[in-house]
Amino acid sequence: MMKKKVLSLLLAVCLVVGMLPVAASAAGSVFLDVPNTHWAYHHVQRAAEKGWVTGMGGGRYAPERRVTGAEFVTMITKSLYFEEVAPGREGEPWYQPYVDVAQAHGLLTNGLNEKAVLDNPLNRYRMAAFLYNVAKEAGAVHYVNGGILTYDGVTVLSSSNASNYIGDWATIPAEYREPVMGVYALSLLSGMDEYGTFGGQSYLTRAQAAVVLNSANALVDYGLGINLYAAEVVELVNEERAKAGLGELRVETNLQFAATERAVELIQEPSHTRPDGSDCFTILSEYGIPYYTAGENIAFGFPDPEMVMMGWMNSPGHRSNILSPGFEAIGVGVVEYGGNIYWTQLFIG
Repeated sequence: MMKKKVLSLLLAVCLVVGMLPVAASAAGSVFLDVPNTHWAYHHVQRAAEKGWVTGMGGGRYAPERRVTGAEFVTMITKSLYFEEVAPGREGEPWYQPYVDVAQAHGLLTNGLNEKAVLDNPLNRYRMAAFLYNVAKEAGAVHYVNGGILTYDGVTVLSSSNASNYIGDWATIPAEYREPVMGVYALSLLSGMDEYGTFGGQSYLTRAQAAVVLNSANALVDYGLGINLYAAEVVELVNEERAKAGLGELRVETNLQFAATERAVELIQEPSHTRPDGSDCFTILSEYGIPYYTAGENIAFGFPDPEMVMMGWMNSPGHRSNILSPGFEAIGVGVVEYGGNIYWTQLFIG
């Protein structure tokens, strides 16, 4: 008897259904050198499908090629402000229209608008400064007295505790300390090893750029506490609701944090009962989330958003939560642990 490599368990509050996901063939890679086994495959695929990145010719993406300052500015501008980009003018650099838009939004600090920076590979310090400016413009992060970064009134990192999370904090130049704290606090960037070493002098690759693009867009589109997979689940949910003639569900920050905590809890207790024995909806009161009606879908073992959504939509209980006209907001938690991905949807109305 053939052993099943992945056991997928789906549970819905209104109905529990034992099932395995419907088999589906994996979509083909957009680029020959980014197969579906590549660590950045999903990020590169999505960035290419959205038109944020393009290939280098011959069907190749060149994932390990270094990204110049101009290329990164262009990628971010394409993804966030494409409608503001004017046609290029004769005699100016190809990237000037994108730089103009980024400049207008106040994103080009720390020398990012200098020709020497635009024309050469971009290091992680300057990338952090650029992303931090994107986050500030989106209202996602603030810098207050004492060097404390806060969002939604929650203290995340400060100059006094940053060394606990950023291994090379002591060597980070003063002008980059605030941006680096910001991108760590928002999970836009993370450390390069177990000590959280930032490695600001290392250069950004095209594979890494695709990851950053997706993270930045998820932050701007949906707010804090959401990663690429969670953002894609939200998109897929709203696509299904649109097909059914239902309104979009909005994303709420606290609901995102609650859903993420529930996904972590699934590692210990894969059910609608929390590890402390209480039911799943007690987490809503813990986060101060008011609601009239609520629902939860959970899953684990599914490899990507498309597959978990296929499983949920093929289960009457999960489908009824996704397509409930009584729900108005959603939070999605996605956590990877021990080779499994744990998924949670929280709905409120």
